[in-house]
Amino acid sequence: MDLASVAGPGANFREKLRNAIQSTSKVIVFWSREGAQSPSVNYEIGMAEALGKPIIVARQKGKSPPLPAELSQLQTVEYSNDG
Repeated sequence: MDLASVAGPGANFREKLRNAIQSTSKVIVFWSREGAQSPSVNYEIGMAEALGKPIIVARQKGKSPPLPAELSQLQTVEYSNDG
């Protein structure tokens, strides 16, 4: 999700994010080192769980950090940038 398009200047970020996630059928989380440390990524995951949305975790093969226990039970897809 492009956060800039969800919350412009002065917008209620949490409300906009909730509305965006609520309008989707699934949430895809691209798990990376940066994402693992990002409060906003963790907030989005929590919001998706609270709204009962299926979450799919996309990980770059061989480059993503280990998944925390709460994400390891979710559907996971590995991708590669090779060729």
